[in-house]
Amino acid sequence: MNQKGENKMKALKVFVTFNWNAFAEGKEFTVRDCSVWTDFNTKKVMGTKVEVIITKDDTDYHLKDGEAKSNLLERLIFKVTKDIRIPANSKVRPVNPRVTAYGRDYHGNFTNYVNQLAIQCDDVEIIP
Repeated sequence: MNQKGENKMKALKVFVTFNWNAFAEGKEFTVRDCSVWTDFNTKKVMGTKVEVIITKDDTDYHLKDGEAKSNLLERLIFKVTKDIRIPANSKVRPVNPRVTAYGRDYHGNFTNYVNQLAIQCDDVEIIP
């Protein structure tokens, strides 16, 4: 316990998982660009960054009556652990995504408000 007698538990984020399937339900992801993914510190090539835009969002966000929210036209990056090239405007889905949700404010500082996704995957599949 801290000085105020409150419990401050540690490392709880380890046990929080992001439900990608529920999030992706009703969404369409369209490729904008592909680029090399490099490790920030070592500069080692890790694979490919596939930048996508959410071009359809029919996801049920379980909101109260009268509320409306959407992630339409939001940008995501799929980090793929291999070298791939996907043409712009292709409709895609990530293969075996591992997703971490985190928060950043307008200045780029980390915050408790969860508004960002880090997405790594084994591949990105083109949807015919």
